Amino acid sequence: MLDTLVMATISAQRWMDNDHMDGWGWWVMGLGMVLVIVVVAALVFFVARESGRGDTRDRANAHETLDHRFARGEIDEDEYRARRDVLKS
Repeated sequence: MLDTLVMATISAQRWMDNDHMDGWGWWVMGLGMVLVIVVVAALVFFVARESGRGDTRDRANAHETLDHRFARGEIDEDEYRARRDVLKS
């Protein structure tokens, strides 16, 4: 993707009469930079959102494990309630 932006910038410079960028060249480069910023921001957003979901899944698994241990009789009611209260906090 980056090489596409570079090629677009080079092509925009070739349209000009001299070696300085003006007119369409600035627009192409500006839109390319906005596109790069949007892609990076979206990537950061999705990575941050996915990393936050793991904690919720872990807590649900911990509650399920605790429920199963209590149902099998591995822990008594007092220990079950104490551990459940710890998981809730």
